[in-house]
Amino acid sequence: MATNIYHNKLLTAGETATLLGLKESTLAQQRWRGCKNLPWVKLNKSIRYKLADVEAYIERCTVSEES
Repeated sequence: MATNIYHNKLLTAGETATLLGLKESTLAQQRWRGCKNLPWVKLNKSIRYKLADVEAYIERCTVSEES
């Protein structure tokens, strides 16, 4: 049960940017361009990212030396 709560956690754009090593403005540009690589949630005027989606995005972007 705790794992589900952890993966369903919503991160702010700032927290997400920190995890990815990006600037918040980079995430904002991706949203504005309609980039679908990293899904996001809009709650009223707040932008949030699901932790599970961020982790999945990192996995998809990971390049192994065998590739």
